[in-house]
Amino acid sequence: MQGDELAVYADRAYDARRLHDHLATAGIANGVMRRNRRTKTLSADQVARNRRLSVRRRQVEKLFGTLKRSYGLPRMPYFNMARNHVALTLACFAFNLRRFHVIAAA
Repeated sequence: MQGDELAVYADRAYDARRLHDHLATAGIANGVMRRNRRTKTLSADQVARNRRLSVRRRQVEKLFGTLKRSYGLPRMPYFNMARNHVALTLACFAFNLRRFHVIAAA
């Protein structure tokens, strides 16, 4: 996190009290999904909240999955920030070209 975020969305793996407290003190909207605990299950409201968050996260996760699977970016390929930036930019450019081809054909 850089501090200029308006909201943070994360899956159940990041459900920790420390993160929730940090987001609350920074005034950032908390979109971290809740998870069951051994001693405490989720209420119906929390389950509904997780479903609403998953709908929003699904769009972004689909892009991440495609970049990892199709464009060879499970990890950043270089140790240099500038080179990684170029590699990610080119992968996103290629993704958008492929997407445009599919949209224009329809």
